[in-house]
Amino acid sequence: MVAAFVRTIFAQPDEAAAHAQLRAVAERLATSFPKAAEILLGAQDDVLA
Repeated sequence: MVAAFVRTIFAQPDEAAAHAQLRAVAERLATSFPKAAEILLGAQDDVLA
């Protein structure tokens, strides 16, 4: 489930949309998978490089 959410980040058409999607994914994950959300936000620059 986490991987499916993360893949949506890479399907965005531009950098701004990818950043927005990453934040939206982290918000969705925060309730069920708080550690995954924390890691995703902490690695935002690396994920979107």
